[in-house]
Amino acid sequence: NFSHGYLCRSVTNSFVCKRKLEICAALLALKRFGLESKMNQFKIGTYIAGWNEGGIQKLRYNCLDFINYAFAVPTEDGDIRPFANPDFVHQVVKEAHEHGVTIVISVGGWSWQDVPLEATFEKATETPEKIERLAKAITAVVDEFDFDGADMDWEYPRIHTAAANEKLLELLSAAMKERGKLLTAAVFAGVSALDNGNDHLGNSVKDIVYGFTDQALELFDWINLMVYDGGNGALHSSYDFALRSGRMWRDERKVPADKLVLGVPFYGRPGGAYWKILAAHPDADQHDVKMMGDIEAHYNGIPTLQAKTRFAMEELGGVMSWEISEDAEEDEKSLLLAMAKEAGRV
Repeated sequence: NFSHGYLCRSVTNSFVCKRKLEICAALLALKRFGLESKMNQFKIGTYIAGWNEGGIQKLRYNCLDFINYAFAVPTEDGDIRPFANPDFVHQVVKEAHEHGVTIVISVGGWSWQDVPLEATFEKATETPEKIERLAKAITAVVDEFDFDGADMDWEYPRIHTAAANEKLLELLSAAMKERGKLLTAAVFAGVSALDNGNDHLGNSVKDIVYGFTDQALELFDWINLMVYDGGNGALHSSYDFALRSGRMWRDERKVPADKLVLGVPFYGRPGGAYWKILAAHPDADQHDVKMMGDIEAHYNGIPTLQAKTRFAMEELGGVMSWEISEDAEEDEKSLLLAMAKEAGRV
């Protein structure tokens, strides 16, 4: 009898465990299906910087599909540095989810403590062991803070690091899919604002664009195009720059149009945050150039961002901005709200 009862309990427990696993797998599949269904539509997103905590007051959730939290910073050893304020991270994630907005962790950025991170990424991916460690570290952050996925912001992989980049992305893609989560990227505009084959720092555009293999590009749920910082003044983020960028990634690199999200700036170069330009010039929302003292500030006002939004609606898959704290507080001057209105969201 003992043996018979034990056998029955074992069979029952095995069945229950199997059913639980099947249910968990189904729930994950449903979660990912919900994210993918939402993201197949025209997307509007923004970055929020962890060092500009006031930006949370400007998150107009009714305008947004996704938020990228900047940044989780890698180390040369393949680890992720602790957040300066983890409570704020939890707050932003909680509020986003309460409003039905997807939020992912952006990994990298241009620099950490004024030191460019490109060399850090290269060191962190120089061996298979380090690549695996970094993928696990990023995944751990996603798990711990309940992010909906990861946004890779290596600025920038080059041709000589493309294979390591692809391997890292393969591991991350598998980990995110296993959890029903997303994998996105922030990438270089892909064209020269100077139209001479180089970026404003003299780097080869082709070398940066092909830091992603064809296989790597296929792993992303969508790609954020950083079509700003083309240079100072008129080179910063023109409408023509946006058109050429979106079409290059679509037509040359063959990324599906609905996976391309056009990035726009909420700041001038030079000139600083849009809200500061607006404070000096109340009509700045209707222009792209204003004098800030003896400096000619170049930025994107509402008409230009409306035009970029229309282009993205016609030829790409969405728009995103860097960075929300730099937007205006007033609804009638808000760049995010203007784009959402243009897209028919509000």
